[in-house]
Amino acid sequence: MCLTICLLFSQKSFAKDADWGSVDRFLQSQNYPVNSAKDLQKLAENITAYFPDSLSRLKAVYAWVSDNISYQTDEHVSYRSVYNLDSVIKYKSAVCAGYVNVFAELCNFVGITCKEVAGYGRSGSHSIINEKFTANHSWAAVWLDSKWQLIDVTWGSGYTLEGTNNFIKKRNDWFFFTAPEKFILDHYPKNAEWQLLKDTVSWQSFTNYPGIGLGARENEITTFSPMQAQLNTKAGDVITFSFKAAQPINTILFESKQIGFKEVYDLQKIGSTYYCNFRIPKSGVYDLQIDLSNIDRSKPGTYASLVDFVYAINAE
Repeated sequence: MCLTICLLFSQKSFAKDADWGSVDRFLQSQNYPVNSAKDLQKLAENITAYFPDSLSRLKAVYAWVSDNISYQTDEHVSYRSVYNLDSVIKYKSAVCAGYVNVFAELCNFVGITCKEVAGYGRSGSHSIINEKFTANHSWAAVWLDSKWQLIDVTWGSGYTLEGTNNFIKKRNDWFFFTAPEKFILDHYPKNAEWQLLKDTVSWQSFTNYPGIGLGARENEITTFSPMQAQLNTKAGDVITFSFKAAQPINTILFESKQIGFKEVYDLQKIGSTYYCNFRIPKSGVYDLQIDLSNIDRSKPGTYASLVDFVYAINAE
């Protein structure tokens, strides 16, 4: 169900750079249906009148799109219907290009320059097997305060449960103004210019990164080790995994769906770094998924959490 805007609204404005709570309260107070490009322009006019600065307006644009558009997982739906601007606004359903179309249109209406960036988006549990670059995703770059900033409003709107077509609507503001050195870990643009990095990353280096899941963002992981996706080792060898997190974490679950392995360890902490020494359970080539948590896993119950990292083990 779409959020709506009101034809008559308070002219009170916030100070520069409204916080997300202020943005959400403004959007929730509106009651005018947005079902067409004309309605979208009216929404933009209300955003512009209410928020005095570009950053707050951009936050409102991001919040509205991510909160109102759902990812279309049905493969039988025509591509045009989930890409075309009018269709996406009407049905509130899109693929990544449709999200960016609506986002860019709103940005244009509120006076912010927005560019669509085509590239490869790597989900946490997906292993890249292509040696040559292929594009499968798109996101946005916006020009604000004399610099480009990266935004993925599609991934910011929620996520699809692994192995299903079930889209979970959950806004994640981590994808708003993501630092380029973090964005490159799972977003590889076709045009290297849009990495926004002084030293650009090669496709080969990108494919060597481990899979980074939504859990790593929920736990606000800032650094981690090992950095390479494939761990060449031997059965019985010990590998040290380490993390720095803004959120407290106390346990780490290692799981391999390919060999049916699952074990929980307590994390150790030295300074601001959490670490765990993990013994490779058996030889072979298999996945190793990592789930970090601050839940007491010794107590009975089912703990729903998200994968943080995915590695590939190649053990002799």
